[in-house]
Amino acid sequence: MKAAFNSKLAMARTCRDTISGADYQQAVQAGPKAFQTAADELADLVDLITETAQAQESAKTSASGDRNEALRLLGDCAFELASSLHAYCAANELNDLAICTDLSRTNVTRGTATTVLNRCRDIQKWVTDNLDSLADYKVTQADLTTLKNRIKTFEAVQTKPRTTKAAGKAATRRLEAQFAKLDDLLIRRLDKLAVKFKEAAPEFYEAYKASRSIVQPSSGRSGRGADVLPVAKAA
Repeated sequence: MKAAFNSKLAMARTCRDTISGADYQQAVQAGPKAFQTAADELADLVDLITETAQAQESAKTSASGDRNEALRLLGDCAFELASSLHAYCAANELNDLAICTDLSRTNVTRGTATTVLNRCRDIQKWVTDNLDSLADYKVTQADLTTLKNRIKTFEAVQTKPRTTKAAGKAATRRLEAQFAKLDDLLIRRLDKLAVKFKEAAPEFYEAYKASRSIVQPSSGRSGRGADVLPVAKAA
């Protein structure tokens, strides 16, 4: 979520908490019913925005996390089989195949996804061709099946980023609409209704006005702390 949205959401939470806080409940209950109704809508909207922001963040991180985990599992399996096959080749002077299977763990998963998949499929083929000779190296058909399945899994997650990117964009559009609704609720309703408390409950009125300031993170270039920017005048 954008920094500006994060700051605005923090402000909205502070405003919600100020209105619902025990210190001012008597004043709020004595105020306009319309103010209480708008405050309830604010609480619901803050929860909704929080959920949407979480969905947006999840869309950003899930694809890369799944891909990295699939790559790790594939690399571990392929490296183990390649190492066993290399040891067999070295013991039997199969020099050409020994050169091909002389791989470090890093080299197994080096390069693009296509390169990694091709390399692991080569390892799968070489082990399959020599499986009968690898019994003493404790390489079994089950190991090959594991490698095959991990190749499929890694191949499948390559298309997931497109799906999650679309989900992220959808969440961003929802956030924009929800923040527009938040602005309208605060500026056109709560801020206007809060004027009723200026004389009737001045302490609450001042607390409400203070809660309606957005703290903007400092850029770090001026050496100052955060800047406090009022969102709207509550009269």
